[in-house]
Formats: sequence, C-alpha cells, structure tokens
Amino acid sequence: MDKKLMEVDFFYSMRSPWSYIATYQVKEISLKYNVKFNIRFVYPIALRIEDFFEKIDPLFAPYLLRDATRVAEMKNIPYRWPSPDPITMEMPNKKSNKELKSPKIDLNQPYIHRITRLGVLAGIYNKDLEYVCNVAKLIWDGKTKDWNKGQYIDNKLIDIGLNPEKMNSEIISKK
Repeated sequence: MDKKLMEVDFFYSMRSPWSYIATYQVKEISLKYNVKFNIRFVYPIALRIEDFFEKIDPLFAPYLLRDATRVAEMKNIPYRWPSPDPITMEMPNKKSNKELKSPKIDLNQPYIHRITRLGVLAGIYNKDLEYVCNVAKLIWDGKTKDWNKGQYIDNKLIDIGLNPEKMNSEIISKK
C-alpha cells in the first residue's frame, strides 16, 4: 500500500543556525516518512524587526552562538557561524565606530536577499529542500570561507539541477 504524501510548511531563514541544523532532520523525515517539506523562506528576524539588536537582551547573541554550537556538536552536524555573515552590518567595538553599542544593519543586503530569493525560486522549481540542503550547508558547515564569492552558490545550483544564470537573472529582474 502506498503511503499518502504529507506536506508540511517549514519556515526557513538562511541566517538561522536553527534552520540550518534542522535541515538534516527535515531531510531524513522527508525520505523516511514520505513528507514533502514546502520551504517558506523568511528574512532573518534582525531584518524583520526594526532595531532588533537594541531591543534584545545583551546575552541573546552569546547564548545563541553557544547553544547552536552545542546542538550541532551533539547531533554531529558540521557547523560554524558563516563568514561572511549573511546579513551585512556594522559591528560595535570596531575602530571605525567606537560609540556603536549594538550591531547596525546596513540598508543594502546583497547576501541575504540573493540567497533567500534564490531559495524562493528553487521552490518554484520544486527544489526548495535540495536548495537548503546544499546552499545552507555551504554557508554554515565551516568549510567555505567567503561562500558569497566566486561560483560556490552557482555550483550548488548546478548540483541540484538548476540553471544559475537563468535564476540569477530572474531574481534581479523581479526585485
């Protein structure tokens, strides 16, 4: 007897370590239980909530980093905070602006906009789960510094059967 395909919406931020860590379990569930995960890409909370970093507890970031590292280690998932960060921002304690108390989000967000829009487009081609399994891993597993440069992302798109030239053109034309 064939199992009925179940569908689940999974809200996913390309900047969230929790989304990345969950990717491994989501892929396993998808294969084991005939579940289709519809990835619903969302922008990171730091972009969705104005002055997010000024509003949060100062311990939020250190605990997030520590907890995500521990969970990834416990689940044996390769993990390192991305370099560069998918969100462009000015950080406090830099020589350029000593008065800055919390990160200041730049208005121009080339990395997160591109990878999120490519993810949405991958979903249109029914490749959203493959996209996050490959591109999020590229960004988060700690093996690729400067994941945003060169052909790294385009190569991942090719690996999952997508046309990076066409997709990059589409996301630029639909801004």
